[in-house]
Amino acid sequence: GLPHPPLVIALTAHPQHAAQGFALDLVDYILKPVEENRLRAALVKARQRKLAAPLAPGRTTFLAEMDGKKTVLEATDILGAESMGNYVLLQTIKGKAITRATFKQVRQKLPSPLFLEIARGRLLARHHITGWQRDSDGRLLLHLAFGPPARVSRNHASRIQRFLAGEKADASLSVTGL
Repeated sequence: GLPHPPLVIALTAHPQHAAQGFALDLVDYILKPVEENRLRAALVKARQRKLAAPLAPGRTTFLAEMDGKKTVLEATDILGAESMGNYVLLQTIKGKAITRATFKQVRQKLPSPLFLEIARGRLLARHHITGWQRDSDGRLLLHLAFGPPARVSRNHASRIQRFLAGEKADASLSVTGL
């Protein structure tokens, strides 16, 4: 295959070709008529793959349970992670999944610097953040491509805001590390 294959999202009226499309490693396969949320999710997925591609030749995966079924999630599918003791809740475009691992284990597997630690035991994918503001209590809120805004802990707020504003990350920035 190509060293850097193009990221392709198929938009078609022909569902019978979906299996072939995924065999060709399409980012997504969307049937017409195209729904805005479905297209937005596919674009986020493409952006995730593009950002993660130069970081590792192999794919980072997690075995997780989603809707009562075991599934394999790629790091590029993950929008956020939250500690739950010996489990981690993984937020994806398709919904929530749970993996049996410690938060530290998940944080170490996720490609850095694509994820920001916004509070103790909570990560967000950088590309999922669309903007930020302060709430009435002065707390930093991150606006997300999907879902409600995420509150940043006071301990992480100034460093996260500097990072999002484009300043160079320093050693004290809570960006996940490998």
